[in-house]
Amino acid sequence: MLKQGDGLHTWYEDINLWPSVYSGIQAIINRTTPCHRDSGAAAPVFDLLVSAGTHRSAAMTLGDIQAKLSYMPGTIILVCGRVLRHEVPTWKGGERICIAHFMRDNVHERLCLPRPKWVSMDSYRDMMSFQFLSRQNSHSKRTHSQKI
Repeated sequence: MLKQGDGLHTWYEDINLWPSVYSGIQAIINRTTPCHRDSGAAAPVFDLLVSAGTHRSAAMTLGDIQAKLSYMPGTIILVCGRVLRHEVPTWKGGERICIAHFMRDNVHERLCLPRPKWVSMDSYRDMMSFQFLSRQNSHSKRTHSQKI
C-alpha cells in the first residue's frame, strides 16, 4: 500500500506518539559512513548524531571546512548535513553505533508544514533573561578590552 502512495496524506493518531522533533531516526551499526551530503535533508536544520558503542578510536571528517572531530562513544555532533560533506571512514576497536536524527524536506511537503528557518542567535536571545544578557555583554566588553 505505501509503495502505491495509499495513506500518505492521512493523518494517523499515532503521530502524537512520535518522540522527537526530527522526522527520522536511523541506527548505523558497525558501518563506515562514506563522504556525502544529505540531499533530502531540510537545509536549515542540524542533524543530531550520537556516537555510541565500545570503539576506541573514531573521527568525523567535515571536508568542506577541513575539520576532523573526535567521535568517541558519548559524543554528540550537530551538523548541517545538507550543506557540509561529512564522513566516518573508519574506526578502531569494538562496535561503532551512530544514532542519526534528521529532518527530511519531503516530510514537510507531504504534511503541508512550513520548513524550519535558519538558526540565528536572535532566536535564542529573545528567550534569555535580562540578567543573563547583561552578564554576556559585560564579559564581551572585558574580552574585547583585553585584546586591545
